[in-house]
Amino acid sequence: MKYQIFSILLILSAVCFAKRQELNPDVLNPASAEEAKFLQEIAATGLNLPTKISVMLSEDINLDMMFIPAGTFFMGSPSDERLRRSDEGPLHKVEITKNFYLGKFEVSQLQYGMIMGMRKTKFTGNGMPMENVNWFHINGFIGSLTNKFGLKFRLPSEAEWEYACRAGTRTPFYTGQSITPEQANYDYRKSYNNSPLGMYLKMTSPVGKYPPNAFGLRDMHGNVWEWCNDFYSSNYYKKSSETDPKGPVEGKGRVVRGGAWNTDPDKLRSAARENKGHGADKKYLGFRVLLEIPEDYDGRITQVINPINESYVKHSEQTQSAPKIEHELIYDEETQQGSISVTGKGLEARNWMLNKIAEVCSSKNIVMKEGKKPEAGYYRLLDEELIDGVYTIKFEAIR
Repeated sequence: MKYQIFSILLILSAVCFAKRQELNPDVLNPASAEEAKFLQEIAATGLNLPTKISVMLSEDINLDMMFIPAGTFFMGSPSDERLRRSDEGPLHKVEITKNFYLGKFEVSQLQYGMIMGMRKTKFTGNGMPMENVNWFHINGFIGSLTNKFGLKFRLPSEAEWEYACRAGTRTPFYTGQSITPEQANYDYRKSYNNSPLGMYLKMTSPVGKYPPNAFGLRDMHGNVWEWCNDFYSSNYYKKSSETDPKGPVEGKGRVVRGGAWNTDPDKLRSAARENKGHGADKKYLGFRVLLEIPEDYDGRITQVINPINESYVKHSEQTQSAPKIEHELIYDEETQQGSISVTGKGLEARNWMLNKIAEVCSSKNIVMKEGKKPEAGYYRLLDEELIDGVYTIKFEAIR
């Protein structure tokens, strides 16, 4: 009975929004932060989906994600927005036709380490955002999530990112016309629209430290730049699709959004765009992940999402992939560093490659002088690259 009532409310709200669109084409859905929160709740309930889900990476480590309802918004910035750049225009209407889940927080070092093994970071801490990660590292993480849970994870498109960031707002920030040191982590020595100054932190902040937007997402402004799925083009908006734009087919690196701890506040604006090459791994680059909602989601999307049968996945990988993968493995016992390369298979071979690295690190290197042996396969990933069809992972064995 309650679902029938919610369904009726959902239909009525859609009719109201449609009528308003007829009266005023500039009115969007959602058209304010309040409407964004309402639409999120009513759409999720009408579809019998939770507003928030927890993806269980381990028994005590989870990845929280928020339901983002489909809707329409104006992408880019108006010509009179202060410190806008030409690549933010023209302002254009975009429709996001599919609901999705987006990470409530930027991926933390604890979460990344649970899936991938830790990499070198500038600002170490379990609750700190993962940084120093390039395009290949992130897609490896996402591929592992997809295999582990049997659902499709990916980076958000640039349009999905901005829609989720704005959450019904049309101001420079989802906080309004300006942003303050209490609302995001950036270079507080600079001001935007007379916002107060503050003490420059010179580093990242723990994820979730600052207030959320109407969709419940945190740190969409500042802390670390967030990778998006799109290639970057400065004039793409002039020819982009009005429905679910995916970005140009090629471009100058990939789009990053949201600004970072070391940027001026104008870079944090919802419309601000930058781009980085695929191999860029800087102390100000991080990410959050998107989960697509499958058409047959019934019973698969619950408040807590557990891994699928891992023994089956491992068996499938071993029986189908291992015999076909030709590789080159180099390891130096003196430096405790090595690399593994696979030709022609790319990221799909990544899990198999990591298993090989674990074998090498446990059998050849991790034996302490006293003869004791720590956990097998304990290692740190140093770099990953895909060049001319050859995918290479560099690693270091650690105690």
